[in-house]
Amino acid sequence: MSAAAHAIGKGQPEKAVEMLEQGRGMLYSNIRGYRQPVEAVRQYDSPLADRFKTTSDELEALATSSHLRSDKLFSEGSHESGAASEARWKRQRELNLESEDIIQQIRRLPGFDHFLKAVPFSELRNAAAEGPVIIVNVAELRSDAIILHQRDPPIVLPMEPQNGESVYLTFLDLSKQLFEGRGQDGFSELLKKTILKKLDDLLVMPVLEELESLGLPKKSRVWWCPTSALCALPIHAAGKLPIKYVSSYTPTLSALISARKVDDQQPPAILNASKSNPSLLAIVYPGHPPQTEGEHDDRLHTVDEEYEVIKTAAQASPARDVVRPDPTRKAALAQLPYYRWVHFACHGRLNTSEPFQSAFELRDDPLSLSDLVHARLPNADFAFLAACDSATSGGITDTPDESLHLAAAVQFCGIHSVVGTLWPMADEDGPRVAEVFYKHMFKENDSRKSAEALDKVVTTMRKKTGLWKNSMGEGEMLPRWANYIHIGA
Repeated sequence: MSAAAHAIGKGQPEKAVEMLEQGRGMLYSNIRGYRQPVEAVRQYDSPLADRFKTTSDELEALATSSHLRSDKLFSEGSHESGAASEARWKRQRELNLESEDIIQQIRRLPGFDHFLKAVPFSELRNAAAEGPVIIVNVAELRSDAIILHQRDPPIVLPMEPQNGESVYLTFLDLSKQLFEGRGQDGFSELLKKTILKKLDDLLVMPVLEELESLGLPKKSRVWWCPTSALCALPIHAAGKLPIKYVSSYTPTLSALISARKVDDQQPPAILNASKSNPSLLAIVYPGHPPQTEGEHDDRLHTVDEEYEVIKTAAQASPARDVVRPDPTRKAALAQLPYYRWVHFACHGRLNTSEPFQSAFELRDDPLSLSDLVHARLPNADFAFLAACDSATSGGITDTPDESLHLAAAVQFCGIHSVVGTLWPMADEDGPRVAEVFYKHMFKENDSRKSAEALDKVVTTMRKKTGLWKNSMGEGEMLPRWANYIHIGA
């Protein structure tokens, strides 16, 4: 982020965008490189394509396992022996050298000169093909919003410090306040009077003024690509933004471009994944019962109702099935590759010290972020993660820019559009949100309408109409609707 800030200061916003894309989310970017499709390479040199795939698969496994072990090293202490650790790092160095040699050989093939090279701005700007993308670079030197709009040059909006405090430190403090205050008494006031107000003053209001000057119609879609501590903050809920436009997020520009692509090389699904009538896999588990008499019972009492609501909505659409597998890790991993849409209604367990162990709680073993990163979901279009903390890493990790959370992992493993949450959700909202959301989704029969469907939910909650018209005694509404975010296409 600092290098990008220097580039912006020199009047080089295109260079700044390239730097941010290359430097952000290094873990996912590296693994995305390991999964680079090689079918085109195979047409020229099949053995070389096989070598690339074999090396990439092993590097991917080492990348995630080493990241997981490094988390443990700084939290609980690593139980891995020094010899085993050295052997693993030695193997990773060998594979990196071998991979680089293979990549150089591929680049010598006709038409593969730029294979796995840093993406130039001329390609990255395609992320704004369907609506403006606002990249927000937050650094100690300076903080700026960079608006990509159609084929126009990038528009840079500097964020000015308030009361002598840098924007970087302000967002860092807001992120900490949000994580510590969520779920506590006074959280709604904290959101409204501090977090959302400062987000509006520093970022959202100037961006809205610029978008309106560009003539962007009301309720158009916009995409936010935040960095640093801003990744954990609810930009979408600040100021007049939820009234003016439909917000989505993307961890990187490349991720958004990839999410819009239809992969024609993948084989068709074997089970229930017709493109015209995608079935939905509902992974539902209320949580573990108390093990002792005095233990708190935190089971989710409305997830079965949530499932029935989705089934009812599906019945209004022809040839649509909702499938509920056994709520186990093995069954979930076995079924996920065969469905275009998936809905999780269960506990989400955030692990800030070991992000790869953040997980969905199932009956036997948890379905972890690590499991999702290693999954291949060739038929995936959309996922709704109706689980607490599914789209946040907590905002207090050492790598806030890595987007190490369940929603980002789900998007990475192949799903184009994801709905998640930034903090614990209200149990009673599950069935209501599902009813409004899936009525729209099943009617439209298009995963790219998921942002629009979520906007309908949020608007209904915000105005306290429809299913929320009698919710006066259920507490403040702001933390409930601001919780939901859309990621991807």
